[in-house]
Amino acid sequence: MAHICDYNLKIISINACHAGVTQYAFIWNQSAVKEEMERCFRSGDTATWLFGDSGYPQQP
Repeated sequence: MAHICDYNLKIISINACHAGVTQYAFIWNQSAVKEEMERCFRSGDTATWLFGDSGYPQQP
């Protein structure tokens, strides 16, 4: 299960569709959140950040 929290640790997105052995990078690559963040970045939003651990690739 992968989740995204805001700065107050409030969960704002959760994905429980994949088994526990699925790599986070795979889940991220399938996520609608990734698609939305890429769309925002392409449209000029460079002020939004999402931090992850070493299980995620570094991307713009």
